[in-house]
Amino acid sequence: MPTSDFYYQTTWRGFSPIFHQSSLPICWAAVAADSVVGLAKSEAKLKLKNHSDIPPLAVQEILDYVPFYNAHYVARKREEDGYFDQVPKAFEYIRDFGIHTAMAYPFKKRIEYHGATVEGHHLMLDKGSGAHYGGVKFERITIRGYETLLCSDYDVRSYVGVIAKHLRKQPLAAGIYVSEDFDSFKGNGIFEDDPTKSRFAHAVMLTGFGHECVTKQRSFWEIKYSSGLDFGDGTGYAKIPVELINVAWFPHGASIC
Repeated sequence: MPTSDFYYQTTWRGFSPIFHQSSLPICWAAVAADSVVGLAKSEAKLKLKNHSDIPPLAVQEILDYVPFYNAHYVARKREEDGYFDQVPKAFEYIRDFGIHTAMAYPFKKRIEYHGATVEGHHLMLDKGSGAHYGGVKFERITIRGYETLLCSDYDVRSYVGVIAKHLRKQPLAAGIYVSEDFDSFKGNGIFEDDPTKSRFAHAVMLTGFGHECVTKQRSFWEIKYSSGLDFGDGTGYAKIPVELINVAWFPHGASIC
């Protein structure tokens, strides 16, 4: 959590509840859903019926209906490109079909892709599904599109500046390569990775940017990770060095359908 040791230029801390993915490899789906929540709150100021604020969105729906998702494929590719190609697919699903709230489509800790056709999914959305909707049609949030920011397109300083500019407008989804130490990281300081260990891909929410107060020379990103409240500073947030971000994504054009 913020302390006098660190200065925050931007923070979206607390814009949505912390999600816990258990031991499932689904951080990519969690950040896709969460970044749309952030967009809806920051850009569009949308209002859903029977909700005073934008609630968490349905991670399970993404897991059930995003084409080509396969848990074994993701596990096999994790060290190579990990979940980085899955986040855009989740955004494309939300763009094409919209996404329900987590209350309407609860998380069931299941990662079986249904293999649904476009026609079948449209029928489910129009008529409702007995399994999830009880024949009732619920509102969904959709997006007009999304943008990708690759670190390979910039030098480090320029990349930090571009991301920080977008971060002032909304929380961003981001991809990082870190060792297994990341999953068990606890503390209020900046995460220090071990470069001698194998690195794996993780998708996280980018929620803040700042620097150390004493020297003002070391900058950090504040991140939100879908690993529960025990992660990081004890609230589900942590700080990482700015050079750890490999890619960032942000959706745009939220609306209700």
